[in-house]
Amino acid sequence: KNKPRKPNEVQVYRGILSSRHLARLSSSKPSRLPKKMAAKIVASVSLLSSAAAISVNKAFLGRDAHKMQPEVVAAGFLKVEEEWRGQTIAFLNCDFHHDANEDCALPRNSFDKSCTTIVSTVMRASSGDRADVKEYMNDICSQPILEDWHKDACIALATDVSTSMSEDNYLNRESFNSKKVCEQFWARSTKVESERMDKQRKEEAAAAAERKKAEEEAEKKAAELKAQEEKEQAARIEEAQKKADAAAKAEAEAAALVKKQEEEEKALEMKAVKAVATPTNATVPKANSTKVASKKF
Repeated sequence: KNKPRKPNEVQVYRGILSSRHLARLSSSKPSRLPKKMAAKIVASVSLLSSAAAISVNKAFLGRDAHKMQPEVVAAGFLKVEEEWRGQTIAFLNCDFHHDANEDCALPRNSFDKSCTTIVSTVMRASSGDRADVKEYMNDICSQPILEDWHKDACIALATDVSTSMSEDNYLNRESFNSKKVCEQFWARSTKVESERMDKQRKEEAAAAAERKKAEEEAEKKAAELKAQEEKEQAARIEEAQKKADAAAKAEAEAAALVKKQEEEEKALEMKAVKAVATPTNATVPKANSTKVASKKF
């Protein structure tokens, strides 16, 4: 019972932090302290309530954080950023559509809980040392895994935290306003995301209008092409009918000509027959008349 109490993890890390500060002041070598801050973070997380230790924070402040290098911590923070962005988008969509069946405050509340947990943990783990926080966060934000908006968000949070800290480590450690920092970060995030979503909506609307215009032009062109084809088809049918009519007429005229020629030939034959028959019958009476005349003399 009289044994001295074993110092907790936070006290141990604070002792390490103090010794490291003395070593850094007397050494010309660059400090590697920020790379060890993950250990202090996990020590502080162990003191948080289970309700605050939500899954998204575990990705950044997990139980094995003491084994993490900055690149591993950055990978965890990337997941946190994805979660935060999803909450921002959910909030803006809910607010945009004014859905009465949804509580638009839920995404914001989830973000506040997650963000304040992380900021408060970083603050306590660093013992309120502004230089340590700035160096450590810059180290994380410079990791290659954080690109584009992920990197921008990391730098923005690091800036909000460091600029909100005072030079007094004790005040930072004991009374730092994590909620205010998270409000600043949320305001910036919603502004950036709102502008992006507005731009996306406009681009989608413009693209939809272009697609509709293209579809209408395609339909118009197809209708014109169909009308042209029908017109050409009608012209071909009319031309074919004209040719058929002309051929029928020519055939009828040819048949009529043949018939007329046949009739003319037949008429000529009959005439010829008549012509041959008529002179033979006329010579007989003439001979008789000659005989009668001779008798008179």
